Amino acid sequence: WFAPALIALLYPIMVFTGMHYSLMPFTMIGLSSVGYDPLLMVAGFVGNICEGGAGLATALYEKESDKKSTAFGAGISALCGVTEPALFGVTLPNRKTLISVMAGGFCGALIAGIFGCRAYNFVGGLPSLPMFIDPAGSPGNLIVALVSIAMGFVVTFVLTYILNAGGRKRNA
Repeated sequence: WFAPALIALLYPIMVFTGMHYSLMPFTMIGLSSVGYDPLLMVAGFVGNICEGGAGLATALYEKESDKKSTAFGAGISALCGVTEPALFGVTLPNRKTLISVMAGGFCGALIAGIFGCRAYNFVGGLPSLPMFIDPAGSPGNLIVALVSIAMGFVVTFVLTYILNAGGRKRNA
């Protein structure tokens, strides 16, 4: 139950270095033998959503229009499963944002791990949400996935905003 949280905590760094691909054989073994993956695809999905939360929070507090538009586009892209623009354009250049993404991923994936969330296909982003639909027809797994990604998104969004915008001096 703790493994998805640990993977989600480290996911931004794993994607940055390409090491998330090193766990892909375990995912393929799980999908081919038991029909689901409780680790990388779950943690990766939560991590993608957290990158989106960081991008959108950055777009909210950023004052410069070019940085605001870059962060907004990167956030939307991450929500759709392409996290590299958010990772390299928003998260990695700012240590506080990186910490926020890691904390949000940990919190969201911890819920997924505790409740045994399973991915029945490969991760992408919100368009691939049906990967959490249980083939047996039970809605529980999809509900856990939705709660997990909501938790990860909210934690990341709030921490990113507070840690970055909270430290700025406001004009009175």
